[in-house]
Amino acid sequence: MVPDPPVSIDLGAGGSGPWPAFTLAGVTGTHAAALNVAYTLAPYNGSAWRYAGAGTAEVIQTSPGNWAIRTSATNRFTGAGLWPWDVATWTAAGGGAGTPALTRTQAAPVDLDLAGASTTTFAVMETNLSGTNDDLSFTSKLPGRLGNDVRVRYQHPNLSNQSTAVQVEGRDITVLLATDGSAVITSTATQVKAAIDGHAEASKLVTVANKAGNTGAGLVQTMAFTALAGGTGGLPLPPETIAL
Repeated sequence: MVPDPPVSIDLGAGGSGPWPAFTLAGVTGTHAAALNVAYTLAPYNGSAWRYAGAGTAEVIQTSPGNWAIRTSATNRFTGAGLWPWDVATWTAAGGGAGTPALTRTQAAPVDLDLAGASTTTFAVMETNLSGTNDDLSFTSKLPGRLGNDVRVRYQHPNLSNQSTAVQVEGRDITVLLATDGSAVITSTATQVKAAIDGHAEASKLVTVANKAGNTGAGLVQTMAFTALAGGTGGLPLPPETIAL
């Protein structure tokens, strides 16, 4: 999944974050050489922010508003703030010593593709199941190219006597299909549509309609994650990496 683009990126000499890069100074003692280095915004397996330095040094958001400066996944300092440079007091931990100080690093501007931003096309996806009257059409509610990141799948719950249910993770929509006492799928396309329409998160991502020529009365089948496509314009997706 790609993250939402930030509202703004300030690469000037002042202002607040997120900074693309910074240097850390002021650490003393055993870990000084490892931690007093430059840090850049780096990939992280999750929704938190992570800045990577040389070796195993990193400044990482351990939970919303809570930060750690660490090496080898061992916290040397902890603190709280909107961004790491907003932390008023760093508390030493795990052998950390000194007073960490973060200094903004000027970075080159990042080129973003804004072509067609004023003309928005919403992403769509139509299922193509093997039965009759079982196909639906999904249209993104996210404008432009952001909608291309929405995915839908139909999944067997591997249980009997289940009702149609929906789960959302990020922009992934999973429909857990209904089953009878023998664990045979009983969800119709109409029931899938109703389940998504009635789900608070899923209904913010897509609108659902019967595919042309379908009534919705047919039983659906399992379907692997399938992405919506064709969304253009609007805000660009953020780059996977930023070269500093």
